[in-house]
Amino acid sequence: MKLSLNIHVFNVEKYIERCLSSIYLQNIKISDFEVIVINDGTEDGSMLIVDKFKKKYSNLTVLNQPNQGLSSARNVGLAIAKGEFIWFVDSDDTILSNCLKEIILLINQCGAEIIAFEFVKVTQGVCVEYSPNKSNKDILFSGIDFLKYYGAGTAWQHLYSRAFLIKYNLVFRVNVFHEDGEFNIRCKTFASRVYYTPKYYYNYTILRKGSIIDQMSFKHVSDLLNHYRFAISFVGQNNFDKKTNKIIYTQACNVIRSSFLQSASLSSDEIIEFYAYIYSNRSDLVHVYLKSDQIKFKILGLALLISPRLFTDFYRKYVILSN
Repeated sequence: MKLSLNIHVFNVEKYIERCLSSIYLQNIKISDFEVIVINDGTEDGSMLIVDKFKKKYSNLTVLNQPNQGLSSARNVGLAIAKGEFIWFVDSDDTILSNCLKEIILLINQCGAEIIAFEFVKVTQGVCVEYSPNKSNKDILFSGIDFLKYYGAGTAWQHLYSRAFLIKYNLVFRVNVFHEDGEFNIRCKTFASRVYYTPKYYYNYTILRKGSIIDQMSFKHVSDLLNHYRFAISFVGQNNFDKKTNKIIYTQACNVIRSSFLQSASLSSDEIIEFYAYIYSNRSDLVHVYLKSDQIKFKILGLALLISPRLFTDFYRKYVILSN
């Protein structure tokens, strides 16, 4: 079997039918792929819809668990997957028509551990933006070079070799939000070959009501900020060269930057808590910024070292406003 599609389900009865329909309205045999749905303790009618598909398609497997979050569900699905490659598809999104045939051809031909592709942003079923192409042709990168030039990205924007994930024990961290960042930093650091195609295979639904991104809180923002902890730990546990270490620190800084962008959605009390958290972890944050290979992050590190207030003012004026 070539491909396993891993789908986490929690309170998505308005979206799960179109997600599954987009997968099954493809021009390939169902024996070429499997669909693994993880019911993460959903409280609505999502599973009634999933059960209709399960009765119709023999390649759909359902796993049930109490609500433990996206990371746990993905890991559970990964543990039973049989496909050569894994695709983590969000249940409120869809895949493009007839893309699975092209994807399976890539799996057979590219010889990579990770396959990266482009996506379409949609709202209410209407395309509003295409992700910018990294190239106008297919390219094979080393994992660390792809990470350096194009960043961590999301899990759904990549296909992962199951053998590669098993070899390096690559799973998602549980009990955190925004788990894709550090997962992809680890994956791309270990990958020898990342195959990029400029084709569009995925429809990403922008900010549906009730989605994880739509429900921003201090926990969400602090989990983004905590990528500094991940970077320090990941570098410390592995004997990477200096170039690789700098790229890891830089990508952690890029994720940390998102915490400031998202902090605009916090309440006034949560913003105070957020900045207090920055100040209390000042020395480690300075370490990560100064170890980056980008000047802008080194400047931020120096600003934080000199004055936390200078750091926050600089970040708000020159980083957030330039987004």
